[in-house]
Amino acid sequence: MHEPHRMAENSHASQMDPVLYSFRRCPYAMRARLAIAVSSTGCVLREVKLSAKPEAMLAASPKGTLPVLAHYVNGARRCCPSSARQ
Repeated sequence: MHEPHRMAENSHASQMDPVLYSFRRCPYAMRARLAIAVSSTGCVLREVKLSAKPEAMLAASPKGTLPVLAHYVNGARRCCPSSARQ
């Protein structure tokens, strides 16, 4: 059985790695973390304190909703906020 890919919770990851802004008890964030783990896709996990949301997260999701997956496409930062609709 192979070892599942783990999400990095530190700041030593590359700046090009996807970043998942998450809240531990949010059911939507739990689903996002589970989907990333099952897909064997790596990312940097940033747990967010709801009373002190980081500026980088608010730049990616101005409404401040969680979870938010911020990643790079062709060198530019893109985000997939939980409130995105197709």
